[in-house]
Amino acid sequence: MRFKLPKGILYNAVRSAYWFAVGFVLSSALLASAVLFYFQFTYKNRVIPGVFVDNVYIGEKTKTEIEKIFSEKNEVIGKNTFIFATDGLEATVSAKTLNIGYDINLIQEQSINLAKTKNLLSDTYIILSSYINGEFLSPSYTFNRASLEKELDSIQESIYQEPVDAQFKVSNNRVVAFRESSNGKTINFEELEGKLRQSIPDLIKNKKSNIARVDIPIRITEPNVTTKEANDLGIVEIIGEGKSTFFGSIPNRAHNIFLAASRISGILVAPNEEFSFNKALGDISKFTGYKEAYIIQNGKTVLGDGGGVCQVSTTLFRAILNSGLPITERHAHAYRVGYYEQDSPPGFDATVFSPSVDLKFKNDTGTHI
Repeated sequence: MRFKLPKGILYNAVRSAYWFAVGFVLSSALLASAVLFYFQFTYKNRVIPGVFVDNVYIGEKTKTEIEKIFSEKNEVIGKNTFIFATDGLEATVSAKTLNIGYDINLIQEQSINLAKTKNLLSDTYIILSSYINGEFLSPSYTFNRASLEKELDSIQESIYQEPVDAQFKVSNNRVVAFRESSNGKTINFEELEGKLRQSIPDLIKNKKSNIARVDIPIRITEPNVTTKEANDLGIVEIIGEGKSTFFGSIPNRAHNIFLAASRISGILVAPNEEFSFNKALGDISKFTGYKEAYIIQNGKTVLGDGGGVCQVSTTLFRAILNSGLPITERHAHAYRVGYYEQDSPPGFDATVFSPSVDLKFKNDTGTHI
């Protein structure tokens, strides 16, 4: 047989357990309320016990006492130095100039208001946990953004660039208007602000050095129209560049250089096409606008129409070399010419004399150039 409790006894037992539980909960709530009331009243304008900020004890402190503690620490921080650097440019700034230090107002607000949210369970838990184990708040730091921008103004001026839209216009197989697109550049102060905040605690903890180095991040802004988008010929970038100088040239020679350069500029070279300098330039004579200047003919320096055109062919030759395009024909001058060695070692010149002496290269890029 199974033993059964009388219904009255079972009912009384359950009832007793219920009221015990209710009493326990109410007692706990009253105790928690009493503890909370005591701490919130006692520490109404002070931090509850057991609170630390950056391992500095501020429990039971008032706002004024907190301000004194961290103001003294900020005086020490102000003696540190920050070096901001990018692309070989540097700016050395003291922490005091940037007003770098602990954010005292935020520390006061967070610590004084701790466990004062009017949430019974949450506030009581924080009070007891802080009292028994300690409550460790993360430090907050501040600095003057306007002062930072002012101190980096010279660097900003050196690197700042507006984005430039590409320009590309073709007429009669010649580019008559061209401008390569370029990205804009500026200091990314938002990212720099984050880097600066991250470097402050490391500098505070570093007892061996009072100098912190911060790399300046750069924001790149793309143009609205890139070179690739401005044309359908596959031209996206400069593939080679050539330079030469001609200081001391007589006026007629300078005239011929500018004339030849203007007539060769903008010519499109199709994929797999062989470019001929002589063919592109056409007749070189007084009938096509050239003037008399010194040329090399039959191994001698004499006056002739178009003297100086070789300055243009030499410059183009250097651009071809730098681009890596295959050169199919090129001739050096009969002897060294001073103009071509003003900014280059000997041997980087190219003479032309129509129709037999030419400068040629092949476009093997797969796109127009």
